[in-house]
Parts: sequence; structure tokens; C-alpha cells
Amino acid sequence: MVWIAFVGAVYLAGTYALFRLGIIQTYGISERLDTGYALLIVNQSCPILAATAGLLLIGVLDRWLTVLLGKGGLVAHPVAGPAAVCVAAAILALLFTGATMASFWAADGGAGARSTWRGGTDVWTGFVTDLFLVFVFLQFLHALTRRWPMTAFLFVLYAAAVIAAGPYVDARLFGFGSTPNLMLTFATRHAVGLEAAWLFRGYWALAAVAMVCLLAGLDDRTTSMLRGLRHAERRGRARLFALVPALGAVIAMCWVAADLRNATAVVERTYAERDLGRSGLIEEPDRRPTAVAAKVAIDARQAGAGIRVDGVMLVRNDGASPLHSLLFEKAPVLRIVSAHLADPGQGRVESDARRIAVRMTRPLRPGATALLRYRGLLAPVNRLDVLARSVVMPDAFVLTTAMFLPLPRKASCMTDQPTGCAGENYQLSDRLYGTISVRAPAGLQIASAGLGGGAFRGSQWQAAIPPAALSNLLIAAGRFRIARLTDPGTGLIRTAYAAPYSLVSPGCVARYASDEIGAYSRLWRPLPPTAFDIIETPNHLNQTSAFYGAAAISERYLRPSADCLTVGTRLVLSHEIAHQWWGYSLVPEKKPGAPLVLESFAQAAALARLEQRRILSTSQISALLKDLTAPLLQDRGAAPPLSGLVQTDERAYYEGPMVLLGAAGNSRQMLDAFGIVLRDEARQAAPASDPAQVIDHIIRSAPPAARPAIRAGLQ
Repeated sequence: MVWIAFVGAVYLAGTYALFRLGIIQTYGISERLDTGYALLIVNQSCPILAATAGLLLIGVLDRWLTVLLGKGGLVAHPVAGPAAVCVAAAILALLFTGATMASFWAADGGAGARSTWRGGTDVWTGFVTDLFLVFVFLQFLHALTRRWPMTAFLFVLYAAAVIAAGPYVDARLFGFGSTPNLMLTFATRHAVGLEAAWLFRGYWALAAVAMVCLLAGLDDRTTSMLRGLRHAERRGRARLFALVPALGAVIAMCWVAADLRNATAVVERTYAERDLGRSGLIEEPDRRPTAVAAKVAIDARQAGAGIRVDGVMLVRNDGASPLHSLLFEKAPVLRIVSAHLADPGQGRVESDARRIAVRMTRPLRPGATALLRYRGLLAPVNRLDVLARSVVMPDAFVLTTAMFLPLPRKASCMTDQPTGCAGENYQLSDRLYGTISVRAPAGLQIASAGLGGGAFRGSQWQAAIPPAALSNLLIAAGRFRIARLTDPGTGLIRTAYAAPYSLVSPGCVARYASDEIGAYSRLWRPLPPTAFDIIETPNHLNQTSAFYGAAAISERYLRPSADCLTVGTRLVLSHEIAHQWWGYSLVPEKKPGAPLVLESFAQAAALARLEQRRILSTSQISALLKDLTAPLLQDRGAAPPLSGLVQTDERAYYEGPMVLLGAAGNSRQMLDAFGIVLRDEARQAAPASDPAQVIDHIIRSAPPAARPAIRAGLQ
């Protein structure tokens, strides 16, 4: 009984530690904004308490069987005990999933219930796996020591080590980790997310098999396993054969771990290289814009494990100075097989996981052109082995940025020698001409964002690249669940594309987007696009993006709550939708102050909308922003004012909204001021290209009493 109670207590304590330590590190603002934070703890803890009660019940029955029939020891048996725990936990998991389905069925109909079943089974099977692993691991530790105080001490020491190391390594490879929101030690920010949870379960299932085999072959209840190894010959050599399957399980664990490490290597490099400004590979220390026109033509078709991509890019130097080298940033999931210049005498081409670098033999003079040809392989984003993609994960996404962003560099800056190459310039390729065509593998559908809005073309997609196009394009291929809503008054179509395994209903997302678009349109001006798409993107990208007429939302945000969406998800959706007004169509250039206009205004509008919908109160928003900006204000040092920011950082997301909303004191007045600016800018012949002009316009449009505070905070 004490043993079983200890299992439940340890698991409950570990889960509580997860929510106190892991969520803030892993999900950040997404969960800290959830007004149902306490309810979240209760909802996630109740199944664990119920499972603990089930384990205690098993222990009681086992005791009764021992007393009444003289036969017992079920739980203490090295094989029957874990099996009984697993069966009991599975039954409880099915019961709780069914209850959750019933509640969603009443709230959202059959679609929500089916989505809950898909997501719930994934969560609960992970919960069963974790509980089973904890039980077997404790049993194994106790067999080694045969002393409960020592067993408890070793387990607590182990869990503390895993939690402490979690932010720096993948804790799931040496700490129990099957399901991100119900695992014991998920204090990790590793790139591989939900799509690889099943593989982590397999990894730890193999660990459980190894431990059970050792228990079955070597455990002696009269003494510790370590002492029993000295007397193995006395107990018969036949029992040592249990080491054979245990050794096989350990070898399989090593294979799976190696596969995971290889699978995430490219993603890790992507995270390391994501911030090009920090890497210092871009020339232009004086930030003078260098106009580069590019013509792109891509033909993508299925080729073995991925989609083959053949591309041509025509680069023309429209600047006033010669270019000694070029850097082309590419999508991380596009692996370059070969790249060369049509005229080899023009320069030498190098490529790595993220970029193609061209060192010009002869400087590319103003008006001159260079033709770059490349071939690559676009792999499914789960980045696992071919067998896993074809058998276990047939619905994996395919995601790419289908064009490159030319970035001029110094001639001395090679891809492997970034030191000494400071400076940055993002205004390099506003004019892209050409066409892009993509053909997805059979059975997959394509959803795209960018280049004139989202589009859905079945398994084929093609678009011309218009002038002043965005510098990125998203193409996602998969087996989507699709929800479409049409506004009867405006005819505006809202579409949500969700993965088959998504936890949230796409209809729920589409309805929320429709409400937000309608509210922003009434506050400011009608949405320019005729349609708006929301595309769910894989978890490992760990980001969201806004496009003209579309938004890409990471699946890590699309988790359901009692009212369909969490507060964090609502904030993300409202923020990305606000970019349809506060985006590059308003401020197309990366000049000082652009992050304030692009991100701070969108974030302030999103928070104001949550206040209007009574999801968050004014005091909650104020407390949240103060909490998030406190470390930023301490570490600011000689940082520029908000109106002087050139590169987007956390100050734009937190400090800017705090100044705007805190000074105004009334979110509705701030939204009205935003509307005045947007309507005035829309009356101009061309969009405003100077962020300072927009910032000054905001200050002048704010409530008179708030203008001094806003001016002081922003400038």
C-alpha cells in the first residue's frame, strides 16, 4: 500500500512541478495569460488523482486477495504488477476521454467531439505510458536497493537532475517524456514537438521492457538486485537469459535516440541561425537600402521520400554600388542538393542547411544580372525516417518558404566565418517577379499564404509573384480538416486548415477569426482581401506568421479549453489578424520604429480586444505586461527607445503595448486612435513608408491627456 501511494504521490508532485516550472519555460505568454490557470491545474491533476486512487484500489484488492485466499502479491510481481497498473490506467483514460467528448459534444457538436477523441486519445495514451514508466522505474529502483528511503531519495534526485537539465537538453531522452502536457519532466524547449511524441513513447516503452526483463530474470525479493547478482549461479543460469531481451531493448533505444538526434539536427541549426542580425552576415552597416530584383521559377514534384524542387533565380543589382557577394536565405526544410551559377565565371557558390552564399569573381555592377540554378529536396517537417513517415505519420505536413531572400554581404564573410561581419539590412528584395508552381504528392492538399493572400488549389498550386511581394511564402501540404465560413453581408470567406491530429476544431478557429475580422473592420476599415485563411503549421517551427489575407498559426497554440480556445490562442489569433491592418502594407520598409508600428500596435490591439470581449480585465493586462517588461527594463542599458528599434524583440511585444494601453487608460480610446491613423493613411496616394510618421500620427491621435506619457514612453 505504501508503495502504491508513493507512486501516485510522486507522479502528482512531478506533474505539479511541470506546471510550475515547465509551462513558463516552454509556452511562455500563451499559458500565463490563461485566466483558467487554476482550473488547468485541476483539470490536469484530477486524472492523475483518479489514477492514484485506482492504484490504491488495486493495492487494496491485492491485500484482500492475500488475506482471504492466501494468494496475492499481484502488484509486487515484476511483470503482473506493471501490467495491472497499465490496464487500470488505460480504463481510467478511456473513461475520462469519453467524459471530455461528451462535454465537447454538448458544446460544439460532433466535430468537436471527434477532434477531442483524436487529441484525447493521444494525450491519454501518453498519460498511461508515463504512469506505467514511473511505476516500473520505481519498482526497478526498489529492487536495486530494497530500502524505501533510499528508493525515494534516488528517484527524487533523478527527477531533480532531469528538471534542472531540461532547458538545455532534450529531457525526454533521459527523463520520462511521452506527452508534452502530461509528462513528468517537460522543462525542455526542444524543437521536436507533438509530432514526435509517439516516438518518445516507443523509446521509453523499450526502456520499460528492458527493466521488466531484468526484474523478471534477476529480482530476488529477499535481497537487493545488486547483492543477488553475486549469487546468480546459485539461482540457475537460465534466469540470466533475461539479459538477452533486455540487451536488445537497450540497443533499440540507442537506435531510436540516434534517429531523433539526426532528425532534429537541421532544426537545431535553424534555431541557431534564425537571427541573421546576430550572426552578423549581412553587409550594410549604414543600413542604406540596396535594391535587388529577383525572378523565381520553381517546379516541385514528388521524388522518393520528399518533394523535389528545381528553382531558378534571376538577381539584378538595382543599387548604386557593386555587389561582391550574395547571401540567399532559404527555408530550413529545403535541403539543397546542388547550386551553381549559369555562368560559372561569375563566382563560386557555397551552401549549408540554411543559406546559399555566392562569392562573386567579378563584382556584380549596377544593372548587371546573375542567374542562379538550384536543386533541392523538400522533406516532411516531422523529419523522421522514411518508414515512420510512410507508416506511422502519413498525414505529416510539407512546409516551405518557396523563394529565397537575397541578402548582400561583405566579400570576406563566408558561411563558416561570420566573425567581424556586422550590420544588417532587411530592405533588399521588395520586387520579385516570376511564377511559382508546386505539385503535392498524391493524396495531399495544398494550403498557401503570401503573394496576394491564401489559396487552396487541391493538390496543385500556382501563382505569379506580384511587385512589392512579401519576402516569404508559406506552402503547406497535408491532409487538412477544413472549415469555411462566409460573411453574408460582405461575402468575406474565412477558412481554417487544421491537421487531422489537431486538438482544436477548425470551425472554432474560423468562427473566432470571423468575429475578430468583423470587429477590426468596424473599428478601423474593411479588410482589403476578399478572403482570409488560417493555416495550422507544425509544432517544431515554433512560430506564427502573418501574410496578406492569411495567417500561419503553430499547432502548439491550437489547444482547446472549456470554451474552445485558450486565452493564449485567442491573443495569438487576434495579434496575427491585426497585422492585416498593421503590417508591411502600411510600413513596407525596415526602418527605425518599424517593429513598434508592426508588432506593438498589433499586440496592443489584440490585448484591447481581449479586454473588450471580457476575457481579460484591465488589471490583469496591466499586471501581465508589468511582469513581462520588468526584466526588459532592468537589462535595457543603452538600448534605443522604442521608436528607434530596427530589429523586432521582446520590447516590441511587451513594453510597447504597456506604454500605449497604460498611458491611454482606456483600450477603446486607443483602438479609436489606431483607427484614425489607419483611415488617414488610407487616404494617401501611397502607403506610408516612414514609421516615424506613423508613430507621430498615433501620438497626435491619442487622447489629449495620454499624449505626453505616450510620447515619453515611445520616444
